[in-house]
Amino acid sequence: MSELALLVQRLTSIDQQLQELSARQLPATAQQVQSILETARNGITVQTNPERLAQLLAPSLLGQMPSNEAVATATQRGVKAIEAAGQQAAAGIEHAAARVPRSIRVDNEVLGFTGFKSFGIFSGLLLLVLLFAGFGWRGRGEAEAQVEQFQQQVAAQAKAEKEYQEIFEWSERKEGRFRKDYPKLAAKYFPVVK
Repeated sequence: MSELALLVQRLTSIDQQLQELSARQLPATAQQVQSILETARNGITVQTNPERLAQLLAPSLLGQMPSNEAVATATQRGVKAIEAAGQQAAAGIEHAAARVPRSIRVDNEVLGFTGFKSFGIFSGLLLLVLLFAGFGWRGRGEAEAQVEQFQQQVAAQAKAEKEYQEIFEWSERKEGRFRKDYPKLAAKYFPVVK
């Protein structure tokens, strides 16, 4: 028995079982549905021969495809339509370009490099901007130099104050030792001020 005959036999069996279940007034049980599914699944394998399938389908598919002559004719028609559209667009562009005047008369003055006057104004403004930038840069350099000089003066003054403080503390220590070692001379030369 061929596979096709087995498949038809199984499908007929499943169809019979489903008709018997439909004819009853009671709903199908889970066990009955499960047995129908097992019958459907057991041993059914479908193998196809791709070459044989292609031989069967190719004549009907090839009959529906256009011939080489039809494709060439359609291509020629498309090319002609594109050429016509391009020529029409080119003619429209040439017509529009012909309507554009070669020069336009200007009644008022135009700012830009249309003459020596406009060039002079632009150059003057550029020179002013550069001069202000230069002065600003120079002023910035002078201000930084002044700040640096002030910081150096503050540092030198702090160093001098620290040295004076150290000398004062040293002299007070020496005076205290002198008063301790020579109280009479110390009272004569270093009187205590109250």
